[in-house]
Amino acid sequence: MGILLNQFNKFEFIIMLIWLALMFVFSLDVAPIGPVVIAAGSALSFGYLLQGRLGTMVLAEHTVLVRMFPSIFGNFSAICVMGILFKVMQWPGASVMANIGIIGMLICSLALFYTPIQNEFLPVMRKFLIRLAVLVGLSIYVAI
Repeated sequence: MGILLNQFNKFEFIIMLIWLALMFVFSLDVAPIGPVVIAAGSALSFGYLLQGRLGTMVLAEHTVLVRMFPSIFGNFSAICVMGILFKVMQWPGASVMANIGIIGMLICSLALFYTPIQNEFLPVMRKFLIRLAVLVGLSIYVAI
């Protein structure tokens, strides 16, 4: 499972860009690629959930807030991705999921100001902030 997660971490940004491009093509009605968009969004969401769970297990010796941060961040990232996917596919419940994801991601951004979390996640802080900006920005765009 660790090998799978390492591969996901290596290609996460590329997977996100492909997913965003697929959603853009789908929204233009150029090609009927709905199942591909659903598969890519589900894979991205599952990767975030898996990343959060494994991060919690790796940080078992740290304080509760530091240990739970990857899980909370992964869960809300997955909710954002699924909310955006639901909105693009025009399924019910999309706005609720996107709004919950936005609120959760903003709470996680506030948690990044907590010094023990900063010390632990400083090497990967750029990755967190890029994901946060992309997902919150896209969620706000589709929630409106």
